Amino acid sequence: MTLPARLVPRRDFANAALVFLLLLCWTALLRLPFWRHTGEDEIFFAVVGRQWLHGALPYAASFDVKPPGLFALFALTQFWSAAPILPIKLLGCVAVAATSTGLFLIGRRYFSPQVGLYTALLYPFCSLFLSGTELWPEILQAPFETFAVLLLLAPRDDLPQRNIVLAGLLLGAAATIRQPGVFEAALLGLMVFFAGSARKYLRFASFLAGAAIVPAGFLVYFWASGDMREFLNAAVLGAVARMHGDNISFAAGAWRFFPMQKPIIGLLLLTLLLGVHRDLVRQAGLARPVVIIATWLSGVALGLIAAKSQYDHYFLILIPPMLLLGAVFIFHAGGKLVAWAGNLAPLLFATFVMVPPLVYVAFNPSAPGADLAVERQVARRLHDAGLADGGRILVLDSGAPIYLYAHAVPAFRVFHRQHLLCDFPGVGADPLAEALASAPQFIVIKQASARLICELPGRIGELNQTLHDRYARIGSVTGPTEGFGLYQARPTSIPR
Repeated sequence: MTLPARLVPRRDFANAALVFLLLLCWTALLRLPFWRHTGEDEIFFAVVGRQWLHGALPYAASFDVKPPGLFALFALTQFWSAAPILPIKLLGCVAVAATSTGLFLIGRRYFSPQVGLYTALLYPFCSLFLSGTELWPEILQAPFETFAVLLLLAPRDDLPQRNIVLAGLLLGAAATIRQPGVFEAALLGLMVFFAGSARKYLRFASFLAGAAIVPAGFLVYFWASGDMREFLNAAVLGAVARMHGDNISFAAGAWRFFPMQKPIIGLLLLTLLLGVHRDLVRQAGLARPVVIIATWLSGVALGLIAAKSQYDHYFLILIPPMLLLGAVFIFHAGGKLVAWAGNLAPLLFATFVMVPPLVYVAFNPSAPGADLAVERQVARRLHDAGLADGGRILVLDSGAPIYLYAHAVPAFRVFHRQHLLCDFPGVGADPLAEALASAPQFIVIKQASARLICELPGRIGELNQTLHDRYARIGSVTGPTEGFGLYQARPTSIPR
C-alpha cells in the first residue's frame, strides 16, 4: 500500500524521530558512565549560562570570547538548579544523538543503508575521544552542520529554496556556537552559488539571508539590552585577537594539523584513500554527495588551521564528515580494489574507526574524572559560614562547580582561571586585581594547583597579599585527589 504524498513527510519524520530515540539510548549508554568527567571549560560555560538566566548577560557580566549561541545552549542546562551537572551531560547526549541521526539519514538516502547504519552507530563512540567525554562547543556545533549538509544534498536541479534558507540558518547558528563555523558556512555557501547556472544569485542570497538570521538576532538582543559594544568587543574582536596569541604561530598551527589527529588516524587514512581513488566513487555515481561532504570537511580543516590546531577537542568537528567519507570508501570502493574487502566491509570499517583511538588511549591514559563530592562539600561549608544564595565568591582554579553547587555569583565579570592569571585579550590590564578589589565574601583556592604556562608572575603575589591583609582562613576541604582552602573576608573595623 502506497501512502498519499501528503503523508510521506509525516512518515519520514516519525521514522527519523524513532531513529533519534534509539540512538539517544545508545549514546547515553556510552556517555553517561563519564558524567563525572567534568572539565573546567564546560562548567565555566554553564556558570555563564546560569548567570544569563538570572539576567546577567554574557560579556557584560560574564566575560569570554566564545559566541552567544554556546552560552544559550548551556543556559538550558541550568533550569534545574538542584542537579547542575547531570543536565550538561544530558545535553551532550542529545547533541551526539542528533548528529548520529543526521549521519544516518545522509548515509541511508545518498549512499547506502550500510553507510547510514555504521556511521550512526560509530559516531557516539568516536565522540568520546579527543577529550570528548567533556561537553565542548564542537559537539554542540556538529548537529547543526550535519543537518545543514543533509538539506544541501538534495539533487542539484531539485534543491528547494526552502532547503537553502534552512541550511544557511543552521550554519549561521553553528557559527554562533563556535566562530570557526564561518569557514564551513563560507565554503558551503560558495558551493550553493556554483552548483548550477540557473538562479545562482538568488540561491546565494537566500543562503546568506538564512545564515544571517541567528547572528542578527543576537546582535539585536545585545543592542536592545545596551551591551552590544561588550558583545562585539568580546565575541568578535576578542576572538580575532586571540587568534594572534597563545604563543603558537599560524605556520605552527598548520604543521600541527595532521599530528593532532593521531587518535583518529584510521578515519584520516580512509578519507585520504577516498581522495586517491575518487574515480571509483565517480563510477558509482556518488560524486556529487561526496563533493558536498568534502567541501564541508575542507571548511572544517580551514577553521582548525585558522584556530592554529591548538587543542585536541577542536578536532571533534572533523569526525562527522570523515566518518561519512571513510564509510563511502569502505562500502563503495574497497571491494573494487580488493575482492575480499567487500565481504568484510563492516569489520574493516569498525577496525579503522575503533582500533586507533583505543590504542592511543592505552598508551596515553588520561586522568580519571574528578569526583565532585569535594566541590559539593565546599559549597555546604560556605553556606554554613554565612554564604547566602546569590552571594559573591571568587574560586581561583578548576573548582568552577562550586559556583553552581553554592548558587553563588562570581565576584567579577572575569572569573575563568586563564583569564585571571594570564595575558588574555579583552580582560583588561589586571582582572585579578579588579576581582579582589570587588571584595568577594569568600575566596576558594585549590590546594597544590598546577601553574599555568601563561601565568603572569605577579598575579599570585597580589592574591597572597590580599588574603593576608583582608581575609581569614576558615578551613579546608580535602578529598582523595584534590582539596580547597577557604577564606572569608574579615569584618571591617567600626570606628569608635
